[in-house]
Amino acid sequence: MIITRTPFRVSFFGGGTVSTAPFTSLVFAPATWDFYGQTMTFNAAAGTFISVNSISTMSGRTGGITKTGAGIVTVLGAATARGITINVNDGELRLANNNAIYTAVYSAITTV
Repeated sequence: MIITRTPFRVSFFGGGTVSTAPFTSLVFAPATWDFYGQTMTFNAAAGTFISVNSISTMSGRTGGITKTGAGIVTVLGAATARGITINVNDGELRLANNNAIYTAVYSAITTV
């Protein structure tokens, strides 16, 4: 996985996993995440959280999120994504914005 960052955007090239160890947390803000057509796995350990500002597909590609681990992943901002796929396999996925995983133009596919 290659990660690039500009002032307002984090881009992933290739799928990968972002994990927390017990009693730690990750906050990715104010960046917007563009997965470039790949699925990212967010593995939050029990008692931890990962916060993501927003999900974008400004690259023009779709993307996906898989949530694993007993912890919490929170999406804070509004998505600008084109048809992302969300899979929640364990723990909690919290949406802090009414449009956190979809837009009026592009729907999201969610599996719990």
